[in-house]
Amino acid sequence: MRASHWRAAPDRRDEARLLSREFDLNPVVTHLLLNRGLSRDQFAEYLRPTMASEVDFNLLADIQPAGERLAQAIREQQPVCIYGDYDTDGSTGGAILYRFLTARGVPCEYYVPRREGEGYGLNAQAVVQIITKYRPKLLITVDCGITSAEEVDTAVALGVDVIVTDHHLPGERLPAAPAVNPQRTDQGAYPQPEIAGAAVAYKLCQKTAELLGENPFQLETVLLELVAVGTVADMMPLIGENRYYVYHGLELLRHTQSLGLRALMETAGVGDGKVLTSRDIGFMIGPRLNAAGRLEDARSAFELLITDDNARAWQLADQLEKLNRERQNIEGDVREEASERIKNLSLYERWGLVLAGEGWHEGVVGLVAGRLAQRYHRPTLVLSIQGDIAKGSGRSNRAVDLHAALTDCADLLTGFGGHHQAAGLSIAADKIDELADRFDAAVRARMTEEDLIPVHEYDCSVRASAATMPLARALEWLEPTGQGNPPAQLRFTELRLEQIRLTRDGAHMQLFFDTGRGAIRGFWPGSGREYDRFEPGQWVEAVGTVNIDTWQGNERLQLLIEDLRHAPA
Repeated sequence: MRASHWRAAPDRRDEARLLSREFDLNPVVTHLLLNRGLSRDQFAEYLRPTMASEVDFNLLADIQPAGERLAQAIREQQPVCIYGDYDTDGSTGGAILYRFLTARGVPCEYYVPRREGEGYGLNAQAVVQIITKYRPKLLITVDCGITSAEEVDTAVALGVDVIVTDHHLPGERLPAAPAVNPQRTDQGAYPQPEIAGAAVAYKLCQKTAELLGENPFQLETVLLELVAVGTVADMMPLIGENRYYVYHGLELLRHTQSLGLRALMETAGVGDGKVLTSRDIGFMIGPRLNAAGRLEDARSAFELLITDDNARAWQLADQLEKLNRERQNIEGDVREEASERIKNLSLYERWGLVLAGEGWHEGVVGLVAGRLAQRYHRPTLVLSIQGDIAKGSGRSNRAVDLHAALTDCADLLTGFGGHHQAAGLSIAADKIDELADRFDAAVRARMTEEDLIPVHEYDCSVRASAATMPLARALEWLEPTGQGNPPAQLRFTELRLEQIRLTRDGAHMQLFFDTGRGAIRGFWPGSGREYDRFEPGQWVEAVGTVNIDTWQGNERLQLLIEDLRHAPA
């Protein structure tokens, strides 16, 4: 039997009932808002975000000199090259700058490194190649560059000005160029440092528009949909200004004028003016844009975001669809091999997992690390060995700052960087075993045995009979949900199992419950291993949410289950 804890948020039902009458909201919704730390004065802004949620772009480090240099390039029509990253955040951020500059007549080129061969961030060879081929007066990085001080020096020495836009943690030395980054603290702390690289690029455009005498907020209508896609795909917390960007960006995306995005969404089955959620970006749009950079060249994702040719848009959307399917197959193979390696480990002795394989595709190791970290509740590094070098990615749990843990191992690594919960790294292949020991020690120093046990937190308990369409509609007020602002998690009691089915691949369970008011479907992702624990007729409790599943135009109620257990006698 799997070990897990269920933990209830504070019980604030009495206060929630009073506020529900005042705001004309379902009391479950007001209970959730209270448990997200919101006061009654913050309810309105949370439920319907306005520009009041945006942080002033002038608070970003180096935004003034960066904006002035970009405004100069626009006034003088100087050639510019944008240096992007190969993930969705990088592609959307690059497209934001490209759209902004080309709309003002600036000759603009775009360069994105290949994941295999060049790797993440600026590299000196690419800088020389860009300058030789395109002869730009200005080079702008997107979603990278903050740790590339030497490469920036190379560009400047060759007579090219540089602007860095990034949102990763800075290194020991900042680039000798304007470096716009919310993680910098040397010029005062930015109020919400966890914004996407696309949002940083957007704010630079806003500042530049202001310096050019334009209204910086009019950029929303053409650029905010890209900020929303980058924000969700890069798993930024959906609070504060991120929530504002995604809330309004989703509505723009629903009626997008972008030929590429429209083709991509219709290919993914989320087009035709359908009401979109952050989940549609996270599971349908983002993975398809990411597939290009994972397996081939991310330029096709960027081109899709900027094309004005309808035939080309559909061609690129079809290409990304095929790449995404190929990515899924490759990821499954690597995940299966990595899971076999884990079987040979003592999970009691290993709290930090390091898994490496010859020839594992570099483009999927981050996804595999995320899946395994979630499954085993441990920080996990997955490395692809290519000759004498291993490159990979890591994902963490809520207890461990992954960047800090890797800092403890920095003397072993040839390079690393990232966030608290995700990071990339490279290392000599013969040092992997030593890294496994050191990383485990670094993880153990930051977590306890209690952190190894999965915790399912829920906002409040409700009887199964309360799982109704009106409740599901009321919970939609919490959208957009995701990282930092999870969907409603409720504990449903008085559920009686009627049917249990495994999905065709055996990975998930479909369940049917009697709620006392009628039957309701349930879906429990990743639960195939739990199938033998339950049988029809049993009384159970579930932690999860109730939502509306739309299939072929028909709506049906569904419990999306996070955990299930037998009801107390």
